[in-house]
Amino acid sequence: MMGLLCSSCCGLMWLGGGIATLAVLYGSRAPPRQMCYGQFDPVIFLHRGNLTHGQENTLKSVVAGAAALGANPEIDVMSTSDKVAIIHHDDSFVRMTGVDKKVDATPWSEVQGLTVLAEVDGYDYGTTSRVPSLDETVTDACASNPTVVIDFDVKDDASAESSVAAWESSSCTAKSSSIFATGLPTTGRLMVNKLEEAGMTNHVSVYLHPGSYGPLGLYFFLKTGIFHAAAGASIISLHKTVWDVEMDLITAYEEMGYCTAIYGIRPEEMSLYPSASFYIIDEGPYFPDTPNGQYGGDGGTEIVTYDGDQSGFNGLLALGIICFPMLFLSWACCCCFCCRLKKSRAVPSQE
Repeated sequence: MMGLLCSSCCGLMWLGGGIATLAVLYGSRAPPRQMCYGQFDPVIFLHRGNLTHGQENTLKSVVAGAAALGANPEIDVMSTSDKVAIIHHDDSFVRMTGVDKKVDATPWSEVQGLTVLAEVDGYDYGTTSRVPSLDETVTDACASNPTVVIDFDVKDDASAESSVAAWESSSCTAKSSSIFATGLPTTGRLMVNKLEEAGMTNHVSVYLHPGSYGPLGLYFFLKTGIFHAAAGASIISLHKTVWDVEMDLITAYEEMGYCTAIYGIRPEEMSLYPSASFYIIDEGPYFPDTPNGQYGGDGGTEIVTYDGDQSGFNGLLALGIICFPMLFLSWACCCCFCCRLKKSRAVPSQE
């Protein structure tokens, strides 16, 4: 009886494992929580503001260089140690101010005393600037252009709540076209909930930036849509290097109702990606200290690349398929055990 029970349990485990694996691989990419694709004309954002007018994520580039001139800025939102939302991209202030302090370990009172360097990434703007708060940035942008639309790239939960609150209470009139972007599905879900509570459009984007995704790889998360399903996002945002390789997958997302956003492109490249709903373009001077002299999506020190590696996805797919033969093997063992048990209990005939 114990052998029968073990064989049955093994069979059920293999069945459950196979179904669960295949469900993750093919069942996660569900339609968006709110239909988005084709609902409005494409929107163009300037990545970290118009960098020809001033340092990234400053009032010079975001307000004077973008909003006041009729352009829509993309801004990075982070929180200080005392949970004040500021406009800044890096985890540390060192690249922009020369002060090597972590953003989340620095209070707002100290941030107010920091000076954004005149020379950033090898380009000399000629004048210094400062790190602005989220509230003053949104207030000034809306005051300079009430129809401006903002792409909020939030880095943590506190910034997510602050971004939704700042946009909801702002004087801007085109709130439904803004994006609330994040690379974290949990933060994305928080923003979806906050937007729904405020009665605002769910334009939450989860971006998959080329980089380290462990043994599964970026393709796994793009193919399955796990992050987007977990967040309840309506937008999938990808670097142009991913667009160049995975156009079929991107088209499939659009057909399901997702809006698509592309970043890491220059203005002259927009026509190469006509189906995108949102364009986050790099508008700025030549930066000697960055790859190819431009940001290319993340402003890092390395050129952004995507290799399209599918080994993680295919490995799990193979595992899911293997589960089913193992299921039948377990059941076969179970049947054999039952037959042997029946024979052993048979009473010998007497003559």
